[in-house]
Amino acid sequence: MRSGIVFDATIAYPTKRPNFSIVRLGNRQYAFSYEAIIAYRELGEGWIIRGGKWSHTTNQHLAHIRQQAGSHANKELPSLVNKELPEDDFLIGLNELLDGMN
Repeated sequence: MRSGIVFDATIAYPTKRPNFSIVRLGNRQYAFSYEAIIAYRELGEGWIIRGGKWSHTTNQHLAHIRQQAGSHANKELPSLVNKELPEDDFLIGLNELLDGMN
């Protein structure tokens, strides 16, 4: 008998291009620009955005994420406000999130 974790998973391409994708695993989402993870979040929460210097296209992908959250954020839903972290802090938080999946 095999045991393991089973996830409901989807992949969306918000800009209809393969270089920007949002992967949902269970109740978490991970945004990718090309092969780099640029943001993550728990569903219903704001995005945790990876700080740093990015290419023009990746900055467009980040702008899409910021705009998406900004269109939903208001005083009644403060959890939808994004938080940008320096790269090291972003990766530590991502690691902790992924460790919690085990």
